[in-house]
Amino acid sequence: MTTVSQYAKNIAVIGAGYWGKNLVRNFHELGSLHTICDSETRTLLDFSNKYPGLNTA
Repeated sequence: MTTVSQYAKNIAVIGAGYWGKNLVRNFHELGSLHTICDSETRTLLDFSNKYPGLNTA
C-alpha cells in the first residue's frame, strides 16, 4: 500500500484565496505541501509567516 509519506512534499497550491487556504492547511498537515503560488504578495507573506520553510511564488 502506498502512503502519503512516500509522496511527501510534492504538491503546489496555485491560488491561495478562498478555497486555496483550506487546501494549503490540509496539504501542510499531511506533510505534502511544497509550494504556494498566488498573485497577491500580501497573501504569500501571510502564508510564509504561518508556514515557515515553504516555497512561495
